[in-house]
Amino acid sequence: MAKKNVLKAGENIRKIYIGPSLKGIARGTVFQNGLTPELKEKIQKMPAIAELVVPIERLRDANHELTDPDSALSRFFQIVEKNKEGE
Repeated sequence: MAKKNVLKAGENIRKIYIGPSLKGIARGTVFQNGLTPELKEKIQKMPAIAELVVPIERLRDANHELTDPDSALSRFFQIVEKNKEGE
């Protein structure tokens, strides 16, 4: 089961978006002190995006997971990629 990566109120952890670039959110965008309202809105419309926002400390492992087509992160990436046209 995939870990939930969404920041909670007051959490001060740097996270990075590792999904496909979206309108207004580029792959590799770093978030400090929470997510932007724009990203939160996108997550409301497509919850798989939240799984692609990972702690910076997990970046290396997460990128490795993306190379495995059967990993949960890779599947979330494909879901977002497939559905981003309608965003």
